[in-house]
Amino acid sequence: MSFSTALVLGQIAVYLTCAVTCLASFIPLSLTRSDFAGKCLLYADIKWWTQEKSTIVANVTEVSPTSCDYIIGIGVVNMLLCFFMAVLLAYFIFSRTDVEDKLSTRGSLILTVMHAVLVILVFIAACIISVGYNHWCRELESGAKVVFSHFSCTHVNGISWDEEYNDGDFNAYMTSAQTATWVTFFILIVLLTLSGTRWWRKRSSDVGEVERQPILPPNNVKT
Repeated sequence: MSFSTALVLGQIAVYLTCAVTCLASFIPLSLTRSDFAGKCLLYADIKWWTQEKSTIVANVTEVSPTSCDYIIGIGVVNMLLCFFMAVLLAYFIFSRTDVEDKLSTRGSLILTVMHAVLVILVFIAACIISVGYNHWCRELESGAKVVFSHFSCTHVNGISWDEEYNDGDFNAYMTSAQTATWVTFFILIVLLTLSGTRWWRKRSSDVGEVERQPILPPNNVKT
């Protein structure tokens, strides 16, 4: 196995990993919305009232539904792109096509720009889910501690949610989505570095070929 083939196989593995982490970022978030009657928990507020036996009843007030929509949308698009790139590189290997020869300097630049844009978009998504979930946890803990002396976002026993909700294990879902989004961000940093390096090498190679071309003297014109 040549070094070039091994490098492409490594890129395929990275792209497939990226697709899996994207899937792990938007699926838990979608499940959480389903459990809470389609409401996005990021930046959400909670209305409380107490019943007998110190049971808290909580109702979620959705504040920013577009936050969940953005994260899910970016996750789906990024997953499809990563999967497409993995399939494309696999096709190059099975067809015995040299990726370096197939991919032009302009193609390498387009790939680098695509990765750079995805890095920015996924970084925004990671910040949104991190800050939004922290806000949700603060809202949850501040209301629950009125009744419970020791309470954290990871332990919600004793809270009676509104009848339309099926709280499930929202903390596990949200933590998984948050972790997967940040992992996707760092994977895209790796892909951006690889594609940027390939573009720079191709650009330097093209410039070198132009400089090595001989300069032909002009033909003498006889009058």
